Amino acid sequence: MNSDLAWGLLYALLGVVGAVVVGAVIIMSVRRWARSEPAGQEMTLQNLRDLKARGEITELEYERMRDRLAGVRHAPRAGQSGGRPDAGRAPPPAGN
Repeated sequence: MNSDLAWGLLYALLGVVGAVVVGAVIIMSVRRWARSEPAGQEMTLQNLRDLKARGEITELEYERMRDRLAGVRHAPRAGQSGGRPDAGRAPPPAGN
């Protein structure tokens, strides 16, 4: 009887582990799918140039999108804290 209980617990544990693995694979697949661009909607530099030429985006939007395509990151501009109230401020002097 003790052996039957041990096998039952082992099968239950394997079932739980299997369900967790399957769930993790599904979650990873859904996240990857959600981050991917829809087919036929891939943004290219030529698309950006066309949008700017038609006046659908501003020069600043064009530059930001172009840099995003190239993988360039921008620092917050002067006066923009990036959500942190102390951003851009010098730290207090040491020892005071």
